[in-house]
Amino acid sequence: MKILILGATGAAGGSLLDVARRDRRVAEIRTISRQPIEGAATRETGYLHSDLFDYTAIAAAFRGLDAAFFCVGRSVTQVGDEVEYRKLAWQAPQVAARALADGSPAAVLHYLSGQGASRTSPQMWARVKAEAEMILMERHGAVCWRPGAIDATRTAGWPFFYRGVIRAMRYVFPSRRYYVRGEDLALAILEVASENVRGRIYENPEIRALADHARKRPEPNP
Repeated sequence: MKILILGATGAAGGSLLDVARRDRRVAEIRTISRQPIEGAATRETGYLHSDLFDYTAIAAAFRGLDAAFFCVGRSVTQVGDEVEYRKLAWQAPQVAARALADGSPAAVLHYLSGQGASRTSPQMWARVKAEAEMILMERHGAVCWRPGAIDATRTAGWPFFYRGVIRAMRYVFPSRRYYVRGEDLALAILEVASENVRGRIYENPEIRALADHARKRPEPNP
């Protein structure tokens, strides 16, 4: 596979990058980030770019791909209001989806949503994420991921309190419904991407089950 990761310095995107570097099915990795990413492999190309609403300058990053992963995001506690949150969680992934459709019409977009996303939720972030899911699936056949609390080593963009929450969940509440290691989320995403699945939502229990399955799968021959 040839893949593109947007948001490769965060918990989900960073975990995906780390696992993809070890996955023999991944022939090429591209990343889009504001800052250089350390440890780049020989089959990896990094694009420095900060505008989530215009990819014209780096259109080449979207060409010849099999899948792209939109893992850009911030906690609702770090965003000023619904207008700003909607721009990041609703508008930005649509811009990326259009760039992918232009550069790689057969590729699949994977969108990092969140557990509890629902158009009828009383929580603003959950409604916005659910609306984004619906549009991305309808227009682009996107795959949407709804992980619970992500326990990861890369933590760029995390709220200050999140590390403490994760440490507590690691020992007190490692539920298959509410908790997932970043590595397991990445394993699940790559497993689904390798099968070219489209138009699907994955909740946390299924993400954990997919990771278990991926660990049991024999490694492909080099």
